[in-house]
Amino acid sequence: VVATTLLIEYATFHEPAVGASEKLQCPRCSRSVADRHGICRHCGDNAYQCRHCRNINYEHLDAFLCNECGFCKHSRFEWLLQVRPSYVVERITTEAEKKRLVGMVEAELESADRRHGALASHRRAIEALLSAPDEPLLAAAPVSPLGATAASAAAGAATA
Repeated sequence: VVATTLLIEYATFHEPAVGASEKLQCPRCSRSVADRHGICRHCGDNAYQCRHCRNINYEHLDAFLCNECGFCKHSRFEWLLQVRPSYVVERITTEAEKKRLVGMVEAELESADRRHGALASHRRAIEALLSAPDEPLLAAAPVSPLGATAASAAAGAATA
């Protein structure tokens, strides 16, 4: 697989408090801009434009990232990707190999689905037990030295 584009999604984002406004700064001369339209009185540049590509995002003037080039005037992002070829997978060269491997994948998916169903049923049973903590879970049964209850040991001996 050759990757040509990577998409990075952030799980959370810090939003400034409502009504809290930051001082607008001119991207050219770095002076504070008080004009509501964002025009710098010193150099005449628009303070809402990106410092790198000079694009103005009219939909979100106070956007965190530039919608054109991705520059952020508030912080800096750095990613380090270490990429190397992986030789773990088998190459599929024939149609027969493809069918065999698709069958293996389907078998693994079915197995995972069965295990998921079993875990879901165990979860319901555990939640039922935890929902009523005052009720006795099991009648007190003596435990044999091997870890099985005496009743299950007797049942095992009766079937033998």
